[in-house]
Amino acid sequence: MATLDMEKLLHKRAMCFTVFGEAHNGLLQAVDNNFNTVLLMGHGAGVDQAAKEEGELCFVRGESVMYVGFDDDAAGASGGSSES
Repeated sequence: MATLDMEKLLHKRAMCFTVFGEAHNGLLQAVDNNFNTVLLMGHGAGVDQAAKEEGELCFVRGESVMYVGFDDDAAGASGGSSES
């Protein structure tokens, strides 16, 4: 089974989708084994102006997370998936 080291994706642009149909954009600050997710708001498309100004943190409880998506362009630009 393939695994993904989420630590390598910290501080990358991400979008967290929930079972409630919500989508939260920001920089991934933390994620644990239960998919509890913390995003720094104000980074990414669709973020409201107040969040951009404040740099708010958004906590999403893992039991409501459907998946966390990452911007492939951002990962590629920083060399995110190169193997040696």
